[in-house]
Amino acid sequence: MNLLSIGGSDPSSGAGIQGDIKTAHLLGCHCLTAVTAVTVQNTARYSATAPVARGAITGQIESVMSDFEVDAIKIGMVYGPRAISAVHDALRSVKAPIVVDPVVESTTGGTLLKKSAMGDFRKKIVPLAHVITPNASEAEAISGVGIPEGRGTRKAGAGRGGAGEAAAEILRMGAKSVVITGLRGGRPGAVSDYVRTGSTEGRISRSRVRGAESHGGGCAFSAALAIAVARGDGVERSARFAGDFARRLIIGARAIGGGARIAGAGGRGGIIGDLMGGITEFVGMGNVCDAIPECQTNFVYSKKGPKSTMDVAGLYGRIVRAGAGAVVAGEVGFGGSRHVAAAVLAVNKRFPEIRSGINVRYSTGAIGRLREAGLTVLEYDRGREPKPVREEEGASVAWGAGSAASRARSAPDVIFHRGDVGKEPMTLVFGRDPLEVVGKIAGVF
Repeated sequence: MNLLSIGGSDPSSGAGIQGDIKTAHLLGCHCLTAVTAVTVQNTARYSATAPVARGAITGQIESVMSDFEVDAIKIGMVYGPRAISAVHDALRSVKAPIVVDPVVESTTGGTLLKKSAMGDFRKKIVPLAHVITPNASEAEAISGVGIPEGRGTRKAGAGRGGAGEAAAEILRMGAKSVVITGLRGGRPGAVSDYVRTGSTEGRISRSRVRGAESHGGGCAFSAALAIAVARGDGVERSARFAGDFARRLIIGARAIGGGARIAGAGGRGGIIGDLMGGITEFVGMGNVCDAIPECQTNFVYSKKGPKSTMDVAGLYGRIVRAGAGAVVAGEVGFGGSRHVAAAVLAVNKRFPEIRSGINVRYSTGAIGRLREAGLTVLEYDRGREPKPVREEEGASVAWGAGSAASRARSAPDVIFHRGDVGKEPMTLVFGRDPLEVVGKIAGVF
């Protein structure tokens, strides 16, 4: 899949074009780019903007569109009337879905859209949008409607003004769908995204990530949403996926410069950030619901030389089925999984290169396809568990994975059992890192 990102260059690589490249890479997508402006900024301060000439913007877009099949387009920073006209003229006949992220101001304080250009933005960019993704202040600037819930004073869509009226006004400008992000005013400690498509509206709530503001979370949201829409997901489902993805990047943000933390820069040596990327890849798989067992799924990634499950990052919760897809219920952290983490530890003792694993649903068809792919597939019999193992809570999976691995000549890719009385069959997939694990099961279910 190819995503075309049109926007500004951010030398800190937190947001803008560079941020979209990072998001696309994490989601298994190739990112094409067209730069509209070069910004001079770091994580602490915004210094200057150098707009790219109109002809160069048009040339970049036309060059890419003539050579690649573009599945989705994201428009970010357009800065002034010349860039707006160039982008509009280049895209007005394009059929690929366009997601507009109406960035007005940088986290570091710079102006990304001139006030004098707002009229042109409303007339020429908003009507291009299959989905437009403003935060509350951006939605206020575009629509002219106040959004008190953007400051935590009212529920999204409630009463006179607010997100509902602002979204309706933006729809009247020509956007097909609106997602207003980061609203407050609901339950304490929560934020919500207001989604409106025509006459249909809804709200997606999640717990707010506490701590210092991060740089690049909004860009990650809109790029992930564009990729999800291109996959064929509806707007609300795409917004939910994008919100979960961006939230995981924000949780993993790191202060690697002197100012704002950079979303997706990784956390705790990169283990948690890499696991988040793998979880996002897994949740985004086609037919992912068919891969999730009755006990639901956990996904783990360990430090090098792990000694206990506290050295293994996993979900304090599960990846659970939700309709035809899946959602992540819980936070990622070290010690977040007992069973799958214990299985990785057991295999890692014999094959130290194995540091990641996931549990997925057992089926004879899936096992057959894994074998056909040339993977090393091992089986163990839960009925042969020693009595002490049966009596110890949580010991079965580690015993089974360890006993199977002890018979292997090379690192196993898959270990499974066919169940027992009252015990669901289970398949465990292993790899050196989370993305390798997802690569082994992609297309199997």
